[in-house]
Amino acid sequence: METQNQAIVSSSISLKAIGSVSAICLGWGSSYWVEEKRYKTALSYLLSQPTDTQRLFVFKSPQEANLFKNVLNEHNLQYGQEGRVFFCSATAFSKIIKKVLSIEDTELYLNRNFGVLTFEEEEQSESHAISFDDTQLEINQCESPTYNPIKLKNLFEYINKHADLGYGELDGVSKICRWSNYFVDNTDLWAETLKEIFKNRKSEAFHIVLFKNSDDLDVKKVFQDYMFEMNHIKESLLHDCGMNLLWFGETILLDVNDFNYKGKLKISNDYPFAIIVKFNSKNELELFYENKKSSKLRGSLYSKFNDALRLIMGEMEITSDESKRDEYYNIVEKLANEYMLRLDFNDTLTFEDIAEDKGYIFELPEQVLSER
Repeated sequence: METQNQAIVSSSISLKAIGSVSAICLGWGSSYWVEEKRYKTALSYLLSQPTDTQRLFVFKSPQEANLFKNVLNEHNLQYGQEGRVFFCSATAFSKIIKKVLSIEDTELYLNRNFGVLTFEEEEQSESHAISFDDTQLEINQCESPTYNPIKLKNLFEYINKHADLGYGELDGVSKICRWSNYFVDNTDLWAETLKEIFKNRKSEAFHIVLFKNSDDLDVKKVFQDYMFEMNHIKESLLHDCGMNLLWFGETILLDVNDFNYKGKLKISNDYPFAIIVKFNSKNELELFYENKKSSKLRGSLYSKFNDALRLIMGEMEITSDESKRDEYYNIVEKLANEYMLRLDFNDTLTFEDIAEDKGYIFELPEQVLSER
């Protein structure tokens, strides 16, 4: 399987013979654009593309769009007047897929970048579909059932109808916006544009579980068991609850001093293990709490804390008395709280806060710019 670096290089070589490119670039499947270690190959890839390239970037969040803003800017500079750089939200793109391709299941088109490359030699032209993600590159002929020039033609024709949009103009129906170089320096304009594109944005939610030190419990063993069980159902939670990050950590005790005051900084070891889970919204966090598999996982964790909890949970499973079950569960939560601390947070960033961040620094060489 090719690595993405290899994919970028191989596609760059192929692009020398390509007459035109129409492409979809998913932010969450295109980390090579915003990773320092891949900068040179990503830059080489961009510089080898035809100047009449039409590329639509799709982002799940305003934070993701802001991270990529310099990348979009350099694409715009590379393509000049002939090409087009568009961007939209994942929500808008999903609606476009359903409308143009007349399908309900858009998952295939939200998992991989794809496009149509037209090779031109003398008076002949030949089109190929290309699809790739962060791990591999696939060049597909027209007979590909999912990605092929025939099936994708209508989609790219629809996208390319936006070619007459002015720089920075947002189409009111499709919610596709044409990139403007002003977005990089004018943070007010960029914040307003993000607000329009992600109008229905829901703040991300973070779920944190801290495990307390305990004299009567092997906390590390309980944590490791929970980590194993949660990893086992991770894919299901990703699908059912919109979970997009799962992180497990152990306390590190550093010996460090404050720079100005020279005093030794106190680092707590009261909670030696932690789990952090990120969800797309508060609603999806609620889905996680009320999910059947999540409930089973929680019960498994509680039963490992002590015998009293195991007995009470056993009673809850057999009783048919609702009030009794509620009473039992209040006791369970109180006892479990002696071993763990559960916290939930909402992202409080405003669009203005997001726009102020400089994003990933991606720039065309001065020599290239001077030749424009």
